[in-house]
Amino acid sequence: MVEVGGKPEVLRIARAKGVIKLRESTIKRILEGRVEKGDPL
Repeated sequence: MVEVGGKPEVLRIARAKGVIKLRESTIKRILEGRVEKGDPL
């Protein structure tokens, strides 16, 4: 095993990007708050 206990802490930042494709009717229901199971986003 490699000894890692003496290493200094390092700040790391990650970014993520995605695309959600929905039907127009689904978008309308989300905007109107008519989704039975709660906020999908």
